[in-house]
Amino acid sequence: DTQDYINSKNQQDADYTEYLINRKCIPWQKEYFTDNAKRIANQSGRRAGKSYGNALKAIKHCLEGYDMVGTVMKPRYAVIVGLTKEKVQEQYWQLIKDTITECHINTTKIDNSALEIVFASGARLALRGNNSKAEREKLRGDEYSLIIIDEAQSQQGLRYLMNSIFEPIAYARDSQIILSGTGALLLGSYWQEITDGELAAKWRHYHVNMKDNPTVADPENVLQEVLRDKGWTENDPEYVREYLGQNCYDSTRTVLPNRKYYDKLPENVVW
Repeated sequence: DTQDYINSKNQQDADYTEYLINRKCIPWQKEYFTDNAKRIANQSGRRAGKSYGNALKAIKHCLEGYDMVGTVMKPRYAVIVGLTKEKVQEQYWQLIKDTITECHINTTKIDNSALEIVFASGARLALRGNNSKAEREKLRGDEYSLIIIDEAQSQQGLRYLMNSIFEPIAYARDSQIILSGTGALLLGSYWQEITDGELAAKWRHYHVNMKDNPTVADPENVLQEVLRDKGWTENDPEYVREYLGQNCYDSTRTVLPNRKYYDKLPENVVW
């Protein structure tokens, strides 16, 4: 009863709400939760707490409501992009709504159809999918202040999504971009370039796996059980990528050459 009374008195207090969210973080998530680096690559194995960390970070971002951009106050707008709308809903929607309830966060609208939440602070949080070019194009135009792209290792058109859609928004809005996923599958892919290639120096990096998640009972034994059940060795590419969160390339696959997109036909083109 005492805790309920304290909660009711503090539910309008942003600092107290942030404390309640922070209390839910496992150790590695606490640093991630407060990291304001403009570009973050969260390369993690399965069951490391990656999705939960993304959800908490998006909620925290929306608590303050507004940013000063130049001389104008603009409302915050966080978006989490999954492989499909259905998949991102399955991974994040109920988790986000439960956290909002548990941490006494006030909202003015929760749209279960559009997968959007409007906070009392004025900020918005939305979930989006990326399973077609048409869905990617729908992401244009909005001024996202936090962009989280999940399952980066498997996202369609990730280079185009970043270079042509999200980075122009981020530069103008001074947004934070987070890419999260397991290890890269293909050498020369955009995710590989960010995690350990030519773009890596421009990003803040997190590398965790289920050993860093204290909510997993006996993770060493769990990993050994995975190896036994799958008949893998510790050097098996799928184990290294999916469970340890490290890059391990499939030499039987190739990456298509980069395509260039034009708003108009370039001059002096010979067809």
